[in-house]
Formats: sequence, structure tokens, C-alpha cells
Amino acid sequence: DGTLIDSSGSTRRAWSAFAVRHGLDPEEVVESVQGQPSRESVRRLAPDADPEFEQGLVDQAELADTEGIVALPGALAALKSDKKVAIVTSCTDALATVRIGAAGLPRPDVVITADRVTNGKPDPEAFLLGASELGVAPSDCIVFEDAPAGIAAGKAAGAFVVGLRTTHSADSLKRADLLLGDLSALFRG
Repeated sequence: DGTLIDSSGSTRRAWSAFAVRHGLDPEEVVESVQGQPSRESVRRLAPDADPEFEQGLVDQAELADTEGIVALPGALAALKSDKKVAIVTSCTDALATVRIGAAGLPRPDVVITADRVTNGKPDPEAFLLGASELGVAPSDCIVFEDAPAGIAAGKAAGAFVVGLRTTHSADSLKRADLLLGDLSALFRG
């Protein structure tokens, strides 16, 4: 989400509803949850709420809402490249499956989701698992990320990190090794 797929409408609608339920500012909530697992965002933003119940509401809202989900420029070419490719996402496997399908993208053999890790981004666990399943050292990987938490995770894993300015300002992505507008910059003839 934000790297390969634009699901911003669905995300905004689900998390705005969460914010309203908890008397929070929807814009601040939407900005703060990008790139992090919903279970961690729910616990951080509504510590007195039932985390499983609230996560379930957010997850169901996102799973049911595929309106406006599209592949971002360069996503299809990136997934079809001759390089080893993994998707490492903070969403659940069910949500990744729905969004990859809604965007019309192929699912690579290696997909690391929030269901497969204990610690979400900015922890490097997901990227380390992705590199391991690809059979590649993390230092030989290039991570493409649109969110500060993902950039921090990629850097902590020891990968070269390319920040994509698809969802956040260049200033908020400054820890990346390189900044690009989107993945299409890699596939120009």
C-alpha cells in the first residue's frame, strides 16, 4: 500500500471511522497508521479499547472496501522483473490478498504480512524474513518504501532503501538512501 498499490481511499475511510469512534482527529489517525500493522496502531491510538475487537472492525472495513484500489505506476513491471521479488507489508494476509487482486497485480511467491511476524515496522523483522525466504542477504536487498516506519525497518535490516514519494513528503522520507517519485522511474526506456 503506497509502494505498489494505491489503497488510500479504503484506508482513509476505515481509519477515519475508527477515529470518530474514539474521539480522535481522523487526519492525524490516518497519517499515523500508514506503514504499520493495524494491531499496533489500535493499541497505540486507543489503549483503553478492546484491541482485538477494534482491529477486527478496521480489518473488516478495509477488506470490504476495494473502491478506488489501483496499481501504482511501475508496480506491474517491478513484480514481473527478472529479479527476486518479495512483498513485505504491514497489512494482514487477507488484506494483502484482497488489495493485490483488486489492483490486478500478480502475487509473488514470497509475501510477508503482519500475520507472519511478531514485531511490525519499524522493526526489521519482516524485511529480514523476506530476505531469508528469498535466499538473499539483507545487505544485498533493495527495499522500496513509501512510509517512514518502513524506511526505518529497511535500514535496520541492513538493506539499501529507496523512498517513494507516493504517500509522504520527501522530508519525512529523508532517511532513505535514495528518493524516487514512484517505481516507474526504474522502468523508463
